[in-house]
Amino acid sequence: MTWLTDIFSLVCGQIHCWAPGGVQMPVCERCLGLYLGAVWSLVLVLAVRAHPTRALLWLHGLAMLAMIPFGYHLVPHGPAMRTVTGFVFGLGMVYYLTLAPGETLRLERLAKSRAAIPYVVVALAPLPLVLVSVQYGPLLAGSLLAVLAVAGLAVTALLALANGVSLCRTLVATARKAPA
Repeated sequence: MTWLTDIFSLVCGQIHCWAPGGVQMPVCERCLGLYLGAVWSLVLVLAVRAHPTRALLWLHGLAMLAMIPFGYHLVPHGPAMRTVTGFVFGLGMVYYLTLAPGETLRLERLAKSRAAIPYVVVALAPLPLVLVSVQYGPLLAGSLLAVLAVAGLAVTALLALANGVSLCRTLVATARKAPA
């Protein structure tokens, strides 16, 4: 797993790391949560395809804002809370990162729904399993979490790239429509 540690060292401080099965994770507790939340958020976006209602936009925005008091250490917290806040941030971040590419690809969205509470329950459902796995899980759990962290990093990078392409396409289209 040393090559993973080298890759993640480019984006993670790797100061506080879980060690399921006695093997240290290649990412810190918060980044592990962030990347797991990113993968889970993409699964939710693709499976649910919920129309971006005001409630969903606010929920995901608040999920990202919750990182401020914890990320800047304004609130005392431990390892589990670092993972939880990273996970919640990853959910919000990827939801927003899928909006522009989803429109560009014309992904069909389901009708507007007011079912925010069931969505939140499903979005947060993996957290207990993650926390138990990192604290008490065997080496296999750590390996699976590392693979999911790599997937989360890839999801985040690809969505950032897709947003950049979408922005460039929008700018070019706007420039072509502007009167000379």
